Order: sequence, then C-alpha cells, then structure tokens
Amino acid sequence: MISLHKNIIFLGAPGTGKGTVSHEISKIMGLKHISTGDIFREEIKNKSELGLKIQEIVASGLYVTDEITNAVVHKKVTNLKLQNINYILDGYPRTVEQANFLSSLNQDRFIVILLELSKEKIIERLSQRLFCSTCKRTYNSTNMKSLKHPNCELENTLLITRADDQPEAIIKRLEVYNQQTEVLIDYFKNKSMLFTLQADKEVTEIVLDIQEIYNK
Repeated sequence: MISLHKNIIFLGAPGTGKGTVSHEISKIMGLKHISTGDIFREEIKNKSELGLKIQEIVASGLYVTDEITNAVVHKKVTNLKLQNINYILDGYPRTVEQANFLSSLNQDRFIVILLELSKEKIIERLSQRLFCSTCKRTYNSTNMKSLKHPNCELENTLLITRADDQPEAIIKRLEVYNQQTEVLIDYFKNKSMLFTLQADKEVTEIVLDIQEIYNK
C-alpha cells in the first residue's frame, strides 16, 4: 500500500537511465511518472510559443529556465495532489532554485534516488539512443534495439536521434549538469533524503533496490 503523498525524485546525469527506471517504477508501484522532458517535447511537437522557446534551448544542449520548468511542474503536481496520487519526478529539480520552489509548494514526503554512471558510459549510451517521436519510447541501437529496427515496435514510425543526443550537445549537457545539478546531491544529502544506486546494473535490480528503500 502506498503511503499518502510519498513521492520519488530521480537525480543523475543525462544517460543514467532515469526515464527507463521511472517508467518501470510507475508500472509496478502505481506512481504517476512526471517527466519534464516529455512535457517539453509535447510542447515542441505542438509548435506552441512555449515549445518554440524550448526547442531552441534544448537544441543547444542547455536546460530550460527555472521559471518555465517550475510553472509546468507546479501545474502537474497540484493536480495530482488534489487526486491523492503519488508521483515520480524525472528530470526535476535540476537546480537548487527548483528544489526550493518544490519545497515551497507542499509538505509532501520525498525520497531522492541518485543514479550514478561513469562519463564514458553516459556518452556511449546517449550516442546510441534512439527515440520514437510518437509514443516517446526510447531504444538503444546496441543493447535495447527495437524488434522492428529502425522503426518503433509500437508505432512503426522511424526512430530518430534527438538533437540533445548529438555528441556536441551531450558534452554540453554534462557540463551544465556538473555546474548546476550536482549541488543538489549535497542539498538532499543534508536533508537525509538521498539514496545512491549504481546505474550500470540491470533495470530489474535497480527497481528492487528502490522498492526496498521506498517501503522502509
């Protein structure tokens, strides 16, 4: 049974598998998966004014501003809280400012899972990642290839390499992560909320570790 308003935050550099693990946890534990990346890509697909701004930022390998991101998360979290639905935050917060904003919204309980992976493995993973623009599913051309490669298994649409998975953008994203997001490790550690897991294990092992942490 899920404890009321006990939620999960995933931390980790791009390519550590936050999205994949979040998806599995969501299915198994019934938590709503909130991916800021998915929300942003939906805005880009709709070619909204916000989407056009986000597209320019993402293509350059930078993070979307705190102001835009906070507004998007605020709307999602508020709606879920009204329904007493627990959730996973994947890709948020990425800065101390965002973490402070989240803390100011409510008194919900969180555990924070940090997924760690070496820089070499991150670059290898991201450079081989393929993405379905229709269902948002992610594949890897080496160890998680679509059964209908180069098309998506579900939609049969041609898989693409995201602009932020190009080599230059990957390096830039890791630099931004090191400059901005790593400080959150100490932020949550000081609040006794942080649990660190190695991201080079099988997803099923990581999920079992998270379930054990969550149910304590």
